[in-house]
Amino acid sequence: ARDIGQQKNDDGSRGWVQSTPACATLERFPPDDDFHVNNGRMTGLPQLEWYCFPEGCRLWRGTRAPTAAEMREEGVSVSSAVAAGDGGTGRGTATAAEHRPSRFDRVLGTAASFSWFVFSSQGTDVRRMVKTYCTLVRFYVPAPTGVDPTQDDYAQVLMGGAGNQKGGKAGNDGGGKARLWVPVGICMTTTLPIVGVVEEILLRICAAMASGPADDAGTSATGPLTGTDGSSTSRTSVASRVHGLMQRDLYHLIVNASTPIPGVVNCSVPFLDGERLRISVPPPSGLPPLPHGGCVASTCRLLGAEGLTLLLAAALTEHHILIHSSDVAAVAMVAEVVTALLFPFAWQHAYIPVLPRDVLEVLEAPYPIFVGVPTVNLKLVDKSVLSEIVVVDLDDVASFTEYDPRRGARAKVPPALPASVSQSISKAVSQLIKDDDELTRMMAKAYWPQALCRSTRLEQESLPERTFRIHVAVQICSLVRGYQECLFFVSASQPVFNRDRFLRQAPALFEDKRPSVLIDSNISDRISQRILSPRSKKFLSVLVNSQHFHHLLERLSDEETALFHEVMMAIEPEEDPATG
Repeated sequence: ARDIGQQKNDDGSRGWVQSTPACATLERFPPDDDFHVNNGRMTGLPQLEWYCFPEGCRLWRGTRAPTAAEMREEGVSVSSAVAAGDGGTGRGTATAAEHRPSRFDRVLGTAASFSWFVFSSQGTDVRRMVKTYCTLVRFYVPAPTGVDPTQDDYAQVLMGGAGNQKGGKAGNDGGGKARLWVPVGICMTTTLPIVGVVEEILLRICAAMASGPADDAGTSATGPLTGTDGSSTSRTSVASRVHGLMQRDLYHLIVNASTPIPGVVNCSVPFLDGERLRISVPPPSGLPPLPHGGCVASTCRLLGAEGLTLLLAAALTEHHILIHSSDVAAVAMVAEVVTALLFPFAWQHAYIPVLPRDVLEVLEAPYPIFVGVPTVNLKLVDKSVLSEIVVVDLDDVASFTEYDPRRGARAKVPPALPASVSQSISKAVSQLIKDDDELTRMMAKAYWPQALCRSTRLEQESLPERTFRIHVAVQICSLVRGYQECLFFVSASQPVFNRDRFLRQAPALFEDKRPSVLIDSNISDRISQRILSPRSKKFLSVLVNSQHFHHLLERLSDEETALFHEVMMAIEPEEDPATG
């Protein structure tokens, strides 16, 4: 927080402080955007601190830092160890009753929040977007003495007294002094989809800070980061500890570490204590990269088959999309997985997986957007704005996908995917969850005790997840079967698509007609027939008019579409629907 904000409505009682603090970047390395521009990121990171605290910066007053339950009740995102031995893998969202301390909680000795978000910016090639993955951990530390007029020791500081210099254990509510607690965050950015690796780096940084890393003189700065001792002179400050680490391991990691060659060469980097961290990037000619391991299965668990097909249909037809959750990391994960599952298409419009409260007016944009927000921020959005957006609550997907006969759909609903595609993807979701459960049981047996199990975010994409992604890619590619017969080139870079012809003869327009025993009991007469499906035609009419579709046509000769051509060749040709 830059300052403690306007506190005229604050009575000094313990708990959440009624103030309006402003966020600020305390320290940055590299200090400017030149380093990022030289590495392909053409735009800077606008107001990064807003995205680190999308719910807003909340202050706390008490003898200890706020607990996870208190943070969750206020709408502040809290990470949780939702998988044994994992420290927060993302395999679901834990409720308040299920919350267990995460690895960051145990290392820092206080309730911490691990999250991540994504920026999209133009690269050197204007047709391609460069993503910046921002991974951070947030926690509360005591504010310096004398900054809060309602603080118990404020008068002692003004009069030159020692104030509260004895310190004490975190959570000790015995005769301790009520202090002001402010949130701080450590954020790392990278253009590589390695959220799990960066999470491990942050965890090692926090462990080194909490254990008291030695300074240049060889002395150790001991003491918990979140202790009640607010003196900045008795212990090395949080900023100076991070700065010391930057000058050593972080500097070498950012400036000197090797970069993997996508799909060709992997690399591993050392960082502080522990095993070397393996970094790999998939080839550009394959499926889109994923942010971390286990994210596809976790997304399917959160959304279910109905929620996933709803979001896929909304994204393919370029609707306004808003997803929200009390867990910021879950919002970013779902956004990244859904946009990756659009292959061979790519989301071409405004994409802000984590939208901070300071820029909520983006929701009123006249063009398609895909955004995610913390649930607590929805109360700041006008309901008339939400009525024009496909809204999905990741904490309760059923409430936004069910249909109420009296009121209709509970949110704006996009054209549904063709029945055969929707059913096939739904079955694949069920199979993925089943296979992932079996894989989890096998891993639990192989790694005992469970504390030895690595974070799922550090793992590569599992075989069930890979199989599921390939299945979804085949289904979405099948939507445009027959596009070749309707495509003409004025020049090598100017494709012309005959939309009317495609909407008359595309195989995806036709569904199997179910035979009826009431008409004829003769089995030979009840052979399934192909009929034009109004549902499929409605969806495809929107799809072929979308910017996604025309962007695909413009890059048919690019390396990124190599897998698309392989899939189209592998799909077995069907009979002409007109001739049967």
